[in-house]
Amino acid sequence: MVVLNRTAIAVIIVIIIIIAFLAFVVVVDGNNNVQCKNVPKPCNMSIQDLGDTGLAIRWNHVPGATSYNLYVADDRELRTNVKRLEDVSNPYIFHKTYPAGSTCYFAATAVFTAAQKDCESGVCDVVEARCGCALPEAPVLRCYDYFEFPGEGNFHVKTCGAPPPPADTRIFIQWFPVNGTVEYKVYCQEGMDVSPTNFTKKWTVPATSYYFETEPMNGNGCWSMIVTTCNDCGESTPSKIYTTCEVDSPP
Repeated sequence: MVVLNRTAIAVIIVIIIIIAFLAFVVVVDGNNNVQCKNVPKPCNMSIQDLGDTGLAIRWNHVPGATSYNLYVADDRELRTNVKRLEDVSNPYIFHKTYPAGSTCYFAATAVFTAAQKDCESGVCDVVEARCGCALPEAPVLRCYDYFEFPGEGNFHVKTCGAPPPPADTRIFIQWFPVNGTVEYKVYCQEGMDVSPTNFTKKWTVPATSYYFETEPMNGNGCWSMIVTTCNDCGESTPSKIYTTCEVDSPP
């Protein structure tokens, strides 16, 4: 009967660990190339639709992985219009930037690091989800009639906001907030009954602001304005036209 001392037992344990490492995880060959060999894959992917916000994508944690890559494609085989998002978190929030009604296929891989190089696992799950975004709703203006009587500016606001003061030509407009907004855009053009496609002045307003005051405007008569909402998918249709006019007396 052979009795092993502590040193021999320690050597055997080290050899077993080395064999296990070479057989399962990351292999660094003689040319210092890193190869994944039988590494675990991120499985059990689930996708929660967050509405206009995006998709919450989750998968099982992979022990030893230093990061994850997420693949998005137009087909289950991950061959058409494939996008690779590197170094993503788990869970990952995917923002809907595809056209409305689009379907995408998602898959995750685990990344392992050895000898300061990375290797990537295979794919476990391919999950289908609706990835099309929707354009935001048009803003609703805060509307009321506002009159400035003769001697106080002779301005009349036909729809929303407040007229420019007589010593200035600034125009104030306000609207109700729209959920999921990235920013608002305010357009302005001199005149009444102006087509929204002909508005020449444009300003960008942060998503946290629901009002805007223009720079001093040159010209006399009427000014027309519209507001749009923007999200990651694009720009909404315009709001109703807001018109402010200088008149001799209130109608």
